Amino acid sequence: MEGHTAAFPLGGKAKPKVTWKSRINLTLGYDATMPNGPDLAAQIRSRLENTGGLSVQIRPGDLNADLNLVDRKAWTATAIAWLQPYLDTPLPAAKLTVSTIETEFRATTDSASADRLLAALQKQAAVDLIMLPITQSDEHLYVRGGVELPGGSFGPGWQLGFFGISNA
Repeated sequence: MEGHTAAFPLGGKAKPKVTWKSRINLTLGYDATMPNGPDLAAQIRSRLENTGGLSVQIRPGDLNADLNLVDRKAWTATAIAWLQPYLDTPLPAAKLTVSTIETEFRATTDSASADRLLAALQKQAAVDLIMLPITQSDEHLYVRGGVELPGGSFGPGWQLGFFGISNA
């Protein structure tokens, strides 16, 4: 994605000092109203437990879980949009830093400065151990027979505009 900066070192192999006998216990929370939430949480749990060092307990609605699975869409498919939940509620210790960088990012018209500031936001999110999206997928839109949605039917942030809906 344009504007993405690698905030963690790439490559290498994890060398955990845990075994099946000394697993790390984690709780995975998710919004119980999230479509497919239980299935997705179970899939993530299986993948984590298959590493051999984790034991994951799923707790719907537990906001104090070690990991929380949320179904929050990016406003747009941009690097800054993926950071929006973090920008809305940064950790208290990083609030001033995040606010300052975000304000500068939104005020700049220079591409090089914008890229540098966006990278700084991504690196701060990594320092704060904020986990960003695990997937981005297409949404499904169901319409009745005879309804057309031409290519220009969507406005900013891929919001459906009624101006694009017509009867065939």
